[in-house]
Amino acid sequence: MTNLGPLDVLGAIGADDDFDQLFSHTETVEIGDSKVRLLDLQTLINVKEKTARKKDQYMLEILREMQNLDD
Repeated sequence: MTNLGPLDVLGAIGADDDFDQLFSHTETVEIGDSKVRLLDLQTLINVKEKTARKKDQYMLEILREMQNLDD
């Protein structure tokens, strides 16, 4: 937990998605004095669609709504 909320740091995502494959689908975001790289929204949706974890499946509805706001 950070003072800005939970932080999910992963070394790998699923069996098919490694750092090199996902890096081109990231965006740099400034948080305070730091810069972090985050998956772009479409890639995050794609990754979560492949998982079987309930918390990821629940988040899909929210992420898809966020995507609709951008369209």
